[in-house]
Amino acid sequence: MFTIKDHLEIKNNHLMIGGADTTVLAEQFGTPLYITNESRVIGNFSAYRKAFPDADINYAAKANGSFAIIRILAREGAGADVFSFGELYMALLAGIPREKILFNGNSKTDFELQKAVEIGIKVSVDSIDELHTLSKIADSLGKTVEIAFRVNPDVSAKTHPKISTGLRTSKFGIPSEEVVDAYKEANGLPGILPAGIHCHIGSQILDTTPFTEATHKMMDLVEKITGLGINLKFVDMGSGLGIPYKKDEGQAPTPLDHAKAILPVFEERTRALGISISPRLVLEPGRFIVADTTILLARVNTVKKAAGILWV
Repeated sequence: MFTIKDHLEIKNNHLMIGGADTTVLAEQFGTPLYITNESRVIGNFSAYRKAFPDADINYAAKANGSFAIIRILAREGAGADVFSFGELYMALLAGIPREKILFNGNSKTDFELQKAVEIGIKVSVDSIDELHTLSKIADSLGKTVEIAFRVNPDVSAKTHPKISTGLRTSKFGIPSEEVVDAYKEANGLPGILPAGIHCHIGSQILDTTPFTEATHKMMDLVEKITGLGINLKFVDMGSGLGIPYKKDEGQAPTPLDHAKAILPVFEERTRALGISISPRLVLEPGRFIVADTTILLARVNTVKKAAGILWV
């Protein structure tokens, strides 16, 4: 049994979203039609901003690449986590400053890397091979690009195996035991400036304990990297906070629960570094921000019963 969200209601047998009659909208704009509740988007983003008041909140554009949604979040002060030049272009067009964008992904083209360097976008580097490609591109352009390495921390997100992206067997990131050497190598390459560290352990996470484990592992690495004389500007912990899709899934964790799992560890470990300027925490929620904000309207053309099954 799927839930009906609290910004949806039935009024006079019509589905309402954010106070708007979906029947009227279907008649006005036709179907199929996506409808997004702007106030819901803002409310979900605000919940993250309140839970993490001193962190940067980057919207994971892959969750819903609608330009309208990205523009709403840009107005609210969000940054962006992007996976393609198309997402990067929309983020910039929506008004997100380039310094608040991180280019993520493990299959970036040379064209995408070149555009990131030209525009001045931070890049989350997924492999040593990509590091050297990026260095050659930046050096040829006479520019320096700020990078983070995406870490594979080998943390189980306790979610579906297909979206558990922080396990050793995942294709994403560099194994944690190889990351310090990666920073050593990057530190001597032309056109490369190590500026951060990044991980993302999975999606639809309904148990916050993996976030705590991942934070400890990431801060272990930050400590070692700081020992190399590299002062990281940011620690991007990704996101992956889930939402309840069905009534029997119970109460899902909130951004405040997410903060309780991360902030005590992050704050204690950054103080222990003993450096004058501590790295800034970055989160990149996606599903939590948009999953319950949008519906798809469609018309029923045919109702058919075959072999005892009702097809609509």
